[in-house]
Amino acid sequence: MTIETQMRVANNLTALRKTANLSQAALAEKIIVCRSTYAQYEQGDRLPDLDTLHSLSEFYHVKLDTLINCDMQAVLEDYFL
Repeated sequence: MTIETQMRVANNLTALRKTANLSQAALAEKIIVCRSTYAQYEQGDRLPDLDTLHSLSEFYHVKLDTLINCDMQAVLEDYFL
């Protein structure tokens, strides 16, 4: 996976979590990963494995493809504005 894709996923996870008004710790608990691991996902230092991506897509009710390939910040702005 390219660094651009990894950073897109990181930005998408941050945007979705903030929209859901959750802390990193609260979200990490919901998807059963360590908070520090989840923080690495949002920082772009680490890419979630497929199972974790699937858990995140189910939690946020978005398609896996959307989570990986879309700019969620733009989608959310369009939806809420």
